[in-house]
Parts: sequence; C-alpha cells; structure tokens
Amino acid sequence: MDTDIYMNHIKQEIEEKGYVVIPNVLNNDEIIEYIYEFNKWMDSVEHLDYLHNVIDYHGIFKYYEVGHQRFAWLIRTNPKILNIFKSLWNTDELVVSFDGCCYYPKEYTGTPSYWIHSDQSSLKKGLNCIQSFVSLTSNKERTFIVYEGSHKLHEHHSTIYNIQNPSDWYPIEKEYIESIQDKKRTLEVEVGSLVLWDSRTFHQNTCGDSSCNEERLIQYLCYLPKNNDKNNQDEQYKRNYYFNTKRTTNHFPYPMLPVSLQPNIYNYYNNDNYTIDYSKLPQPNLNDLLDKINKLL
Repeated sequence: MDTDIYMNHIKQEIEEKGYVVIPNVLNNDEIIEYIYEFNKWMDSVEHLDYLHNVIDYHGIFKYYEVGHQRFAWLIRTNPKILNIFKSLWNTDELVVSFDGCCYYPKEYTGTPSYWIHSDQSSLKKGLNCIQSFVSLTSNKERTFIVYEGSHKLHEHHSTIYNIQNPSDWYPIEKEYIESIQDKKRTLEVEVGSLVLWDSRTFHQNTCGDSSCNEERLIQYLCYLPKNNDKNNQDEQYKRNYYFNTKRTTNHFPYPMLPVSLQPNIYNYYNNDNYTIDYSKLPQPNLNDLLDKINKLL
C-alpha cells in the first residue's frame, strides 16, 4: 500500500474515531530484544516484581527511573515509530515525553476497576496531543478500553459537569460513561501493534476478570513537533534536565511534568511507607543511543 494513502487512513481514523490500531509495526527480532531488555531491568532491581504489584496502580510503572531504561529508549528511537509520528504531525523534528510502561504478569490476580479518564485538560480545546503505546504482547481481555468518538464529547462532558481542570488527567463521570456504552470498545491488540489515540478520548486499561491469564507489556509513547511556540526555552531546559536526572514524566512532551520520585499515593493510604533509594539503582546503558536521543530532546 502507498505510504501516503495509508497514513491518510490513519489520520482519518484518529479524526473520526479518536483512536487507531496499526498492526505489525514491530518485527519479531525487535519484540524479542525489547522484552529481553525489560526483563533484564526487572531482574536488576531487587524485589521489583513484588513491589510493582504493591505500589504501582493499574499495572503502570512510574518509579525506579522506568522512563529512561534501555528498552524504553530503544522503542522511542525506533525509526518506524518515529516516521509514523513525523507523518501525523507533518514534520521531521519531534520531541518526546519520558513515559513509563504497563506490565501485568500472567499470574496477576485483581479486580477490574473503573478509572475512565481523559488525558487532556478540560481547558484545552481541539486536538492537542496524540498518545500511543506499542504492545510487546497480544491481548484480548487484559487490554485497552476506549470509547469510540469520545474525543468529540470532551468539551460537552466538561460543560455539563462544569469541569475547569488545568490538569492533563481527569476522570470521566461514571454517569456520563453509562450514557455512551454503545461507544465502548475493548481492543484486541496483537503483539507488535501501535495503538494511537487523541488525548481527549475517554479510555483506560483493564486487568481483565479473575480468570484472565494474559501477560501484558506495553510501552507508552508520545511525540510533538519540536518547532512550536509551546516548546519554549523553559520547556527545552526541563526536557534536558529530566533526561539527565532520569525522571519519568507525564505524556505531554510540553508542558512536561515529572512523576513523583516516591509512591506518594501508596504511602498516603498505607502506614508502612515505602521509600525508593535511587542511589542504589543500576544505571541504564544508553551510550549507543545518545545521538538518536539528543534529536528528541
């Protein structure tokens, strides 16, 4: 298929549905390498598999410098993924956020919870950002839930509930979601696929029901055009600073916000506060990727 025609189809899907699934973006060798690097990192941090289940919510890794591990940067600098975003934004120069990843082991046991949300402030109108994840596993139940066309309801929802929230993360009223259940899509995502969505779109991941034994491993990715007034000197400084200090961030490359270093939500609700000693963490080997990384900072 002609690349331009295919990319026009992808843009149209995002514009009309608020999301799109692009299959076979990664090949088998890439998938094997990225999973190997992820497992290598998991094994390098003592008790991380246990701690992840305790301090990370919804399977999402946020701490332990996850946003700057080798597997994350190998994926972020993959030219096939970059080319898709270059086409989406019609530019050859991009900047990237330092998102974490989501991991559920096969043996995970938990109950699905409601946390449908939008990742774009109610104060921002129109398309501001396209988020994505690349999947290193195939999933049907422990997967991604999205409400088709809900990006077009972003402003309507905010108006009805008088939401004036500057945060680029806020929950969607359950009453509202119940009124649009016909738009709910539980995606079947094949390994190697790239899933993209308009940040206004209502979505969440789900662990599946108690009988689900799917392993799920995805890396979140988000890029924006480098040449934009919002990517000012202050944002450029922050992006370099957060890279050099290995801070994981939210999904917007600008304005860029770091994730807290400590599991504050867990500590707030539990008496046995847990503190991560970052001085003891093994350092990721990124030397061979630095030229590619610097182009995205």
